[in-house]
Amino acid sequence: ARARRVEVLNFGIDGYNPIQIAELVRTQVRDFEPDTVVYVMCMNDFDVEDGSGDKIRFFRKPGSFLLAKIDDLLESWSGEDYHEYHFERHKEEVYEKVVQMRDLLRQDGITFCVALVPAFYRLDASFENYVLTDMHKQIELGLQGEGIDTTDLLDAFKRTEQPPRSFGIDVWHLNKKGHSLVARELNVLLLDK
Repeated sequence: ARARRVEVLNFGIDGYNPIQIAELVRTQVRDFEPDTVVYVMCMNDFDVEDGSGDKIRFFRKPGSFLLAKIDDLLESWSGEDYHEYHFERHKEEVYEKVVQMRDLLRQDGITFCVALVPAFYRLDASFENYVLTDMHKQIELGLQGEGIDTTDLLDAFKRTEQPPRSFGIDVWHLNKKGHSLVARELNVLLLDK
């Protein structure tokens, strides 16, 4: 079999949410004329208000700082998982931005897909009882309902039979081993297309 040559460009920026990623795709990614764009979606990408240490406020000032603070307090008191809380509040807005990315890239003849990456809860012994399994399924169904090619990498992590802490430096960021697993899975995914 003849080896295929693949060039990979990483446009990932720490703390960016889908609103910012859509703008990045519009203003920079398309200039490189890629064949395929893979949006690696993390479970905290639905936090479009104050993710990654409130970095979003550098891009979009809240209408009221007092109301933003009250909202933060309500979130902490709700008892709901952080990821599920933001998913329920912002899934439609996030899906809309993902569809915008797909449509924009399609205009240029570029294929687009989404790969879901789990959160790496440090205290979990395995991915078998992963608390966001239903959220993963809802995201996959929601995006596929919009015609977005979506792959959930949770199954790949489960197959390793290793605890989440083996793959992340924290709940959202992959370590070297995690990056290696994702790269292998995406390589197979993309070469199969």
